[in-house]
Amino acid sequence: MKLKFILFLFIGLLLIEGIVGWKVIEKIKDTPLDNVMVNDLSQQIGQQWETLMQTQLCTVSSNIDLDFTLLDNNGKKIYTTSPSVSQSMEAAIRNRDSIIDIELNDQRVGKILIYNDSNSRIASHLVFLMQILGGTLIIEGIILGGYTYYLNKRMIQPFRSLQRFATRVAGGDLDFPLEMDRHNNFGVFTESFDLMRTELKKARLNEQKANQSKKELVAKMSHDIKTPIASIKAILELMLIKVKDPKEREQLLIIDQKANQIDELVSDLFHATLEELQELTISVKEHSSQELATLLQSADYQNKAVIDPVPDCLLLFDALRLQQVFDNLFGNAYKYANTSMEVHFEIVEEEFLIFIKDFGEGVTAEEQSLIFNKYYRAKNAEEKSGAGLGLYICHYIMMQMNGTIECEKIEDGFMMQLALKLA
Repeated sequence: MKLKFILFLFIGLLLIEGIVGWKVIEKIKDTPLDNVMVNDLSQQIGQQWETLMQTQLCTVSSNIDLDFTLLDNNGKKIYTTSPSVSQSMEAAIRNRDSIIDIELNDQRVGKILIYNDSNSRIASHLVFLMQILGGTLIIEGIILGGYTYYLNKRMIQPFRSLQRFATRVAGGDLDFPLEMDRHNNFGVFTESFDLMRTELKKARLNEQKANQSKKELVAKMSHDIKTPIASIKAILELMLIKVKDPKEREQLLIIDQKANQIDELVSDLFHATLEELQELTISVKEHSSQELATLLQSADYQNKAVIDPVPDCLLLFDALRLQQVFDNLFGNAYKYANTSMEVHFEIVEEEFLIFIKDFGEGVTAEEQSLIFNKYYRAKNAEEKSGAGLGLYICHYIMMQMNGTIECEKIEDGFMMQLALKLA
């Protein structure tokens, strides 16, 4: 209703301006001089012309209120009512004055130059028009100013508040309330958006609780499973010392191997869950490259790897997590290839490259881009136990250390390539 009223008022003011302008233009177009008065003046001067010429009087008797100048046939001024009136034909033509011939006995004896005040009248009409237009423009300005204030207060400011609210919510700030008058034009949206924020906050809290419960469950399960496994391995070690029968010893070794596999699977599951929860802590620090030799030797539990001398330099890595990577890679090589291994090093630009090579069949070219995916197991691992998490965890750890890990099928075996950043 307010908008319709303002529109009608605005249109009404425009109509008033148009009508006033049209009336003023019509007045300007009116005949500037009264023809009757002009004819009367011409007759009176004609009657006085002979006396005027004979006596050379400087006055003309007339009861007509018009300013004029008299000229003879030669264009000489005979009489004028005011010095401001045109004094020559040229001036009269320039000022658009009325020029009337004076005739006696059907002969032209002179001219009357009657002052045409149309310019002054036009000016006065224009002043009047400008006053009217100025007044209406002031009223329109007040209306527009008031309506602009109304729009800013009732529309623009609430919209900007909604925009800021949406930006904060999109950025994850669900504690930012939407403070706005519920009775404005955005009242319905205000309540809906604030309700959305509240529900999102509840959903986030529920997600956090669920993740915490998940973490606690996995940690408890890992602990509960690892504890009996450790007991089994301890008993097995004692039994292996005492047992003399080769067959029994072989059976005990198989049990020990299976216990190790279970322990490995539980560790992989635990670390994968932590990574999903973004709680797998990786602290990259500056280390001497010689520490790599210790980590690699610790991972080589079958002592089948030939490790080259490590070039001296400073590297950036997390020693604990890099040990985990090496353990996974060596464990996979011995499990699936069961061959000897070679470890080489190379420094290329800002990277320290580690090449871990075995002499097994490895994986096909089609599978090389897939083996770092979660739960993916290559065809050569179908008969082996595992969860498909080891290489996935290795890839994640290397990425978090700003490094890389790649694999390549080579002519005489399979090679894993790791890259660490130089300090």
